[in-house]
Amino acid sequence: MQHFNNLQRAQKTQRQQESRLALRNLFRATHDWGLDRRDALALAGISSLHQLGHWSSSGDDILLTDDQMEVISYLLTLHRALATDMHRPAEMEAWLNNKESQCDVTDGKSPLKYLQNHPYKLIAAKTLCQSVCQK
Repeated sequence: MQHFNNLQRAQKTQRQQESRLALRNLFRATHDWGLDRRDALALAGISSLHQLGHWSSSGDDILLTDDQMEVISYLLTLHRALATDMHRPAEMEAWLNNKESQCDVTDGKSPLKYLQNHPYKLIAAKTLCQSVCQK
């Protein structure tokens, strides 16, 4: 039983570290896109800064769900693909906000509006990421 408890604690600690790292990288990437933390969390399907405030004030560490981690991984992959072609954050921000961006999956919206308004964040992030990375 002690071994099982130690294993659970180790897994939780690892997930907390992964969650903190994922959020830190998400905030860095979305800063390049001209987004604040609240908007970055919304893109990842995390309800609000209230949740982050709860985590920090209660002393609990951040534990993101599998879906939230996956959405963040797609957003970071999208950021890497954009950074490869566009070397300045202003270029990335302009592309993400342009309805005419060369992306056939956004239904006539800017890529950023597509991500923000899509009810299923995981599907939206994956679809956009695949579309951009294939080019």
